[in-house]
Amino acid sequence: MKETIILRKLIERESKFASYKFALLRGIIEVIGEYDHLKIENEDDTISFPLGLLIEKWMLYYYPLIENNIPQIYGKRDITFRKELEDFINEYKHKGGFLQFYSDYRHSKLNREKAINLFRKIKTAIHSGSMKYLGHTSNRKYYSIFKYEGASKRKRAVNDIREYLINNFGYIRFDKNLYILLREFGSFINGTESIIFKWALFSVNINKSLNQEEVISLLLKNTEIERDVSDAKKVYDRNIKKLECVWTGKKLTRGDYDVDHALPFSITYINDLWNLLPSHSKVNNQKRDKIPVPELIEKRQNQIKFCWRLLLKNYNGRFIKEIEIGLTGNQTLDFEEGINKFKEKSRFLIERGYEPWSP
Repeated sequence: MKETIILRKLIERESKFASYKFALLRGIIEVIGEYDHLKIENEDDTISFPLGLLIEKWMLYYYPLIENNIPQIYGKRDITFRKELEDFINEYKHKGGFLQFYSDYRHSKLNREKAINLFRKIKTAIHSGSMKYLGHTSNRKYYSIFKYEGASKRKRAVNDIREYLINNFGYIRFDKNLYILLREFGSFINGTESIIFKWALFSVNINKSLNQEEVISLLLKNTEIERDVSDAKKVYDRNIKKLECVWTGKKLTRGDYDVDHALPFSITYINDLWNLLPSHSKVNNQKRDKIPVPELIEKRQNQIKFCWRLLLKNYNGRFIKEIEIGLTGNQTLDFEEGINKFKEKSRFLIERGYEPWSP
């Protein structure tokens, strides 16, 4: 298939000096899959995404690699943001490690100055390295597949670290045809011909004593982020007499309901409040890792909105930020738009082969 040949060339033909190209391609594919609602369609047939989303991905990719001393560059040189990331690794060594670090990042509990300094160093590594040199002609003349666009000089003053990252670090811009290719064939990152497999092989080639399977498990470590539903459950427990199963309308009691990741965590890793909805335990067991069909979301939208209002009332600022970044891309809270985007995400996943579900 022509499209997979293009992707394979991107992976195989580029410089083997550093792992940055693997991180860039993997990150772009994941950003497209998870944050398509945040894309900007430009007049010149290009697409832009906030570069901060990619910086976040790199931070999570490289944390376990640096923590376990997995080499990422040939020779005596080292990745340019090692020191900044190591500061956090050492800080969290006895505080819960990677998962606690991620939790504190999402809840804006990291040292702000240290975090922003890390973001800047990763941005430089992306902008001056992999973005600049990913692509070359047959005579080895380099060209840039991905372009950088700076943020507006007037930065948005926000207290939330993640929101600051996404709004103040500019954009990554690339051709619309490449966007469509990566959107449709992003599953190429799975399997033995994948970016992850090649990235692990790259690391092993630097240090032959490494075990490739163990490196792969470290590269997938960011997918182990905990399914923390406790905050949503507190709200639902307090309001249990008003609740019904979000999918079937059955009345709920404290002993017969679960907090369901509406879009399954095992597929999307979305732990945002808007994705945590009360479901009867038997119904949730039937649903498991299936995708609720758009028609079901439309049919049950009133109960979904009711749950969102409860969560909004209890976690106002957090809920608004999570639904903006994770679902709508709109700073104005609009539940109608939220339902429409919810259906779009459902349709997108089903079209890509995930099993649809309706009770």
